[in-house]
Amino acid sequence: MTCVSPTVFGSSFWIDIISDSATRTFSAINEVDASADATGIRLRFTLDTGDNRAIERYFSSYDIDSATDIDTIEDNEIELGANLLILGAPSTFTPFAEFGAGYGIVPIDPTVFSDDSILNVHLNVGAGLKLMVSENFHLVGNIEVIY
Repeated sequence: MTCVSPTVFGSSFWIDIISDSATRTFSAINEVDASADATGIRLRFTLDTGDNRAIERYFSSYDIDSATDIDTIEDNEIELGANLLILGAPSTFTPFAEFGAGYGIVPIDPTVFSDDSILNVHLNVGAGLKLMVSENFHLVGNIEVIY
């Protein structure tokens, strides 16, 4: 996932919403792998905890293109998660690294599979840059690898 987002910044928190896309890869019980494109939005709330660290919590909703390999997905994927951000020295350009985890739920057709949803747990690692445009407005760009 890659993003650049405008950010509303308070003295100890920031909030932003991003649009992103990804390819989802699934492994079924019958060991048949499949993939599907997904686009969605992510709402992030980040709390600066001091000592150049911040905790980011996020909620995402993705529309999965079931016209690709997986034709049994019925709805959007919903994700929740959290990341720990290690911030560089505060300045106009503040670099950061992030590490975290989350989980998602994808509804599937219960007439095809034994369950009615896929639960996935994922790990995140990434890096980014926060650009201070003004005291209360920043641009944040980052890239994440989600496994």
